[in-house]
Amino acid sequence: MKILYLAHPEQDYLDHFIFQGLCETIGDESVVVYPFKKTWIGEVDEDYILPDGKQGFTAPGAYNIPRNIRKWEFEEICEKMDEFAFILLSSPRAYATKALRSFRAKFGDNPRPVVFMDGEDGDNIRWDII
Repeated sequence: MKILYLAHPEQDYLDHFIFQGLCETIGDESVVVYPFKKTWIGEVDEDYILPDGKQGFTAPGAYNIPRNIRKWEFEEICEKMDEFAFILLSSPRAYATKALRSFRAKFGDNPRPVVFMDGEDGDNIRWDII
């Protein structure tokens, strides 16, 4: 089983620990992260632009266990879309939701079943994403 894990480069504790748990359960090679998240291989990520136009900077937390994952390109994922059991939209943040919109533009509304996870603080339900 493979999971397409749509991520955002900024730190998110729920996102991080779900990712780690999935890798421990089904193996690093079975969790395909898009867009790629450098902190999950133990590197600093400063290659992204935040929605407000500022450059982002995220370093791995002390609790981070560097995983053995590789960077996948959009077209490569599209070629293998049928191999994914489901898509995990791990955050309502910009990069993760943009990735889902890109796959939906290519495949229609339901390229694979989608699970949405929201670890943001607050009690609002993100109906705009659901």
